Amino acid sequence: MSPQFNFTLLLLAALALAGLTNPLPAEEIYRWIDDQGRVQFGDKPPPDGAERLELSPASSADSQLQQRREKGERLTDVMAEERLQRKEEKRAGDQAQADNRDRCNLARRHQSEAISARYIYQPTSDPNNPRILEDTERKVFEQQLLTEVRRYCGKAGVPE
Repeated sequence: MSPQFNFTLLLLAALALAGLTNPLPAEEIYRWIDDQGRVQFGDKPPPDGAERLELSPASSADSQLQQRREKGERLTDVMAEERLQRKEEKRAGDQAQADNRDRCNLARRHQSEAISARYIYQPTSDPNNPRILEDTERKVFEQQLLTEVRRYCGKAGVPE
């Protein structure tokens, strides 16, 4: 291949790319060879004539590019929404864990207080006269507290 042919191909490719990214107005493009044998391009032919180039309109490429751009924007929006949803789910999960830890600590405290208490009182209709649980009632109450500790703390949170 001659260097002049390579230059011509390169120039045609550059013009085609320029037409895709920055479309020219609906003007005509001409190609001719000047007196020194160089290939020239222009929007006005020289007086002795030139070959008119048929460039395919960039509109189909533009519409495809626009479709890809819109698809990319939709994908970006979906990904951002999913990221936000995962963040919200994580926040909700973290809050649920914190709430469960608080319930576990409260259940342990109630259990510890019941075990160390000499008497366990049950409220009555008279707030100044609570009833003391009997031994069997106390064991049932302590078992209920143990069940609550297991519920919120798991088996690992229950002392042997």
